[in-house]
Amino acid sequence: AANEKLVRWKLGEREGEVLLKNFKFGRATVSQDGQIFFVNSSKGRLLTVQHGEIQVMREIEDLRFCYCSPRGVLYVVGDTFVPGDGRMGWVQKFVDGNLVPVIDSVNVARPFKFTAYSICVSKNEILYIAGSQYIYDREFILKVDPNSSEPEIVGFAEPDDDCRDDNFHFSGVLTSCIKSLF
Repeated sequence: AANEKLVRWKLGEREGEVLLKNFKFGRATVSQDGQIFFVNSSKGRLLTVQHGEIQVMREIEDLRFCYCSPRGVLYVVGDTFVPGDGRMGWVQKFVDGNLVPVIDSVNVARPFKFTAYSICVSKNEILYIAGSQYIYDREFILKVDPNSSEPEIVGFAEPDDDCRDDNFHFSGVLTSCIKSLF
């Protein structure tokens, strides 16, 4: 709708600060220092807000969403169409304007291929990716530890799991489902 806004709320305040009017970009992520990041996936743009204006940080093909870790590391998430395989997910770090690969479905063993719906990152920069598993067409949580050579499947969702939202995905509840892992 034309009345959507991006609002920053501070703890204890009754009203939020309107950063942008006519905000139409879906979910945003915020760094520890308050910088806001979001994605225009239709144009493959990683965006931020500076002085009330949208700034393009970088164009990234097949970009879907972004997430800022507790340590301030910005992760970008997307998927690429691979003929014969379909959509293959990937996660990269955005560091000093450059993209640093973290995991790419094209380069991992078949059981770990995914398309991501959401990610959550621990204080130790361990990633938890909620998504569809390519080989079994099931939803799962994939753990990616930067100190390990392979990802690990740490859980599956079943049709009656409480970890599923109305869209039959983990996306809205990933953090609460794995909070005990931190």
